[in-house]
Amino acid sequence: MKIKPLLLSIITALSLNAYAYNDTQSYPIEHNANSISSSQSTINYIAHHVLINVNVKQNFNEKTKEKKQLVDIILKNNGDKPIPISDWSIYFGIRRDIQDTVNNGFIIKQQLGDIKTLTPIANSKPIKAGESRVITLSSNYFIISNSAILPNWYVNSSKTKPVIIDSTKFDDPIFVKPFTSNIQLKRSPQDIIPLATPKTRFEQYKTNSDQNLNDFAITPTPKSIIPQQGNTTIDNSWSIVYTEKNKPQALALYNALRNELSTANTPTLTNAAIAPQTKVIRLIDHDIGKRSLHT
Repeated sequence: MKIKPLLLSIITALSLNAYAYNDTQSYPIEHNANSISSSQSTINYIAHHVLINVNVKQNFNEKTKEKKQLVDIILKNNGDKPIPISDWSIYFGIRRDIQDTVNNGFIIKQQLGDIKTLTPIANSKPIKAGESRVITLSSNYFIISNSAILPNWYVNSSKTKPVIIDSTKFDDPIFVKPFTSNIQLKRSPQDIIPLATPKTRFEQYKTNSDQNLNDFAITPTPKSIIPQQGNTTIDNSWSIVYTEKNKPQALALYNALRNELSTANTPTLTNAAIAPQTKVIRLIDHDIGKRSLHT
């Protein structure tokens, strides 16, 4: 009668050992790939000076029509010092599984769930000031919207504290480049479902009834309007100034302008604490109340 509990104990112990082994394989192990330990100052420098952009290159090959999902991650050193190759890793989220690969001096690995890591290979070249590195990875599923790319990427190493990378801090991943071509907007060559946009939604639900509004069709309707004369050109020399209270509205305005303008001509998002005095678009924090409107 004592044999069954003994066997159960052995099986349980083996199962726990197997889980422990698999668990270590599931978490990032790239820190051991480089013998040089990163200092906290290196981690801080990367977090504050690396500009990250993500470009979904394609969901299928335009010539062969083969399904092949490719994503470029562009790391640009915007600081004035080179980024050393040591045991740091960038942790990022994509709502797709990816293939473990080595590309352009980096190891890209699938971790638990949506988490992936990007780790420099030992003895690869430091990233010089002003230099950009393009790392290409392959996804297992199509990506037709920036909602598949998660914000708040962070950098860490074996002996430091993690720090969120500044260029990815926004709740809406504005560091993802716009989707413009068929190989970005379509799931496959046979895809005939149009991507929903504000314009297509408007066309779908528009009515023929006229609204009783003046020439300045603004919703909610302002209490009073004083028209002014003159023209201006909105480009990236302007700033959309936001506070923590109206940050979501500022992001919505940024995305709306980016859809109409090129990325290079879109105003930058700027915190009110460091905003310039001219060429600014300010969002007013003001509760319009339940019954009355104020401007």
